[in-house]
Amino acid sequence: MAEVITEDLPRVKFATTRQGSCSLPPDTPDLQALAALMARMEALGAAPLLADGAVGGNCGILVDLPGAECPALFVSRTGKPPGLHLSAADFVQVVCFDKEAWAADFRSHDPQHRPTSDTPLLQACLSSISQARHHWSQQPRVAFHGHALAEGEGLAEARRLGLPISEQATLFSTPPDLQQLEDLLMAHPYPQECCFIRRGHGFFILAGSAAEAEAVFEDKAFTATRAQLGMYKLDEAGM
Repeated sequence: MAEVITEDLPRVKFATTRQGSCSLPPDTPDLQALAALMARMEALGAAPLLADGAVGGNCGILVDLPGAECPALFVSRTGKPPGLHLSAADFVQVVCFDKEAWAADFRSHDPQHRPTSDTPLLQACLSSISQARHHWSQQPRVAFHGHALAEGEGLAEARRLGLPISEQATLFSTPPDLQQLEDLLMAHPYPQECCFIRRGHGFFILAGSAAEAEAVFEDKAFTATRAQLGMYKLDEAGM
């Protein structure tokens, strides 16, 4: 039940309000590297095709915009078609996320693009208060999620690697799902820990840059992911 897409259980389970268009995020080397990492993850099989015909996996990045007091959060759009290499236009700016109302305000270059269903998790890790809230010594600027090491042999491999694992598998894009990640992040502070396992969902990487995220992926998830290829379910979600 943690990873199901149906007519009654859509990908995005929070309310969304588009506040209009936004300028494309700067096509920085960091953004390009994150897009390339997403493509590599898909090629490895850790962003599987899901029941609605789009792929799993998602990412978020803090972007310094001219004149802004603090970095803006951009997340990958929901429902990415298989094989599409993310461009700047495929990132959606999250203006705010209200946990009480379970709702997001966003801006997008394309009116059809909405933020990933894991926006509550990405915002919790990359907001301006994330470092203070979780008592971290540093603020991550990149978050990256892939569908591997979530259950069965993959979860056993994650345990062997000593990766922090959430206690319960929860339905994605819901308040209990966010709470499970929050509990994990509080118990295992960043940057001492950079790769976390969302039980029933997959790995969740935090990093200071896309290059650091790739290094963590190589060190913690890549070998284990290769060993686990072919174990994904087509009804998995979280994008």
